[in-house]
Amino acid sequence: MQEAKPDYNAVWIVTPDVFKYFINEGARERVEMKIQSGVTYRYFVRSPVDSDKVTDLENLKKRAAEVPKRLAVQSFGEEEFNTQSATDYIIMNPSPNREHPMRVFLKLPVGQADEEYWIKVEDEAAQHFVGRFSKMWDRRS
Repeated sequence: MQEAKPDYNAVWIVTPDVFKYFINEGARERVEMKIQSGVTYRYFVRSPVDSDKVTDLENLKKRAAEVPKRLAVQSFGEEEFNTQSATDYIIMNPSPNREHPMRVFLKLPVGQADEEYWIKVEDEAAQHFVGRFSKMWDRRS
């Protein structure tokens, strides 16, 4: 996915694969840099069953405990997660304003592990995704 313009102050990441969007070095460095500049992150992740992915999730939760106002994570059971999420989503500015417009991207689930295709969701659908994931999060809070 093309790096977004720096006109965002909050990012929600919905994914079953926390490694891809936080644990691997490149992703972690980008997220840490953005956290330092004031961007907040919220991760919605599927509860892992693989021991490596359990460790990845534990590492993310530890980091969230260190910067609770900048990073939050919740894990969801497989059935609940899969009912609400068909693919990976990146939501920028879920509470938009003039300087920070909402943008939602979703990964097209084309089944090719070596290639990823992302699309920007139109505004009305973006609002629906934010509403869906807000409710999902709030049920756990």
